[in-house]
Amino acid sequence: MFVLALAGCAPAARPAEGPPALYVPPLRTPASQTTPLPVRFAEGAAPPSGCFGVSRRTGAIACLVGQYALASAAGERRVTVLANSDQAVPDLPVRVRTSPHGVELEPASRRALDALMLEGDFVALGTPDVVPVESTRALGGLVVELRRVGLTPEDGLPPRPARASDLRVVVRVDAPDADGSGREADTTTAIFENTLSSVTCTAPSLTVRVLEPTVVLLERECRLDEGGEPEVVAGAWLCNSEHARCD
Repeated sequence: MFVLALAGCAPAARPAEGPPALYVPPLRTPASQTTPLPVRFAEGAAPPSGCFGVSRRTGAIACLVGQYALASAAGERRVTVLANSDQAVPDLPVRVRTSPHGVELEPASRRALDALMLEGDFVALGTPDVVPVESTRALGGLVVELRRVGLTPEDGLPPRPARASDLRVVVRVDAPDADGSGREADTTTAIFENTLSSVTCTAPSLTVRVLEPTVVLLERECRLDEGGEPEVVAGAWLCNSEHARCD
């Protein structure tokens, strides 16, 4: 039996103790970056407004479009589901009724809309950016314009308000300069153009959301106030700069 004996060995030196480690608390997610809320419509819910939900299953966008009164059931409301694909989903008619609390969804429309939201796992959209009238914005590989088009007086009809005009939305692909030094609008070809000419738009609005690097959601709203009940005309399109199309 062998025994290894160590003699005359000093204890190992300990490293000098430095200052205590800095404690970094875990990061807290700001309220603005919390998980988007699911879109659901409970009993007595008001109808949605504009583009209000995105499907976490398909990426499709749900928007309320049509021409309808703001404070009654008059006009036409429908929910359209936008997607950059050739497989269109039929619009869902939305019927409303007035109540002591304002305009609310009729029970059948509420159930159908709520089922659509649940099936697609729709969550709320973020806040959009506004494109002012008579301006151009470049984003998501696209150039978006909102223009007023002057109205020609019609014989035998009373003059329209001075601020009234048709409203035109134009979308072009943001093309590179010839020398490759920068980017400029491709002014020769519009991939989308829509002119709202059947009504007099006195309060136009165009908002945009960049959903992906090449996918942009456009939402146009026109308020009507020609002496009768206030109405709104709403439309929305999903544009893809890579495929040079708007749906």
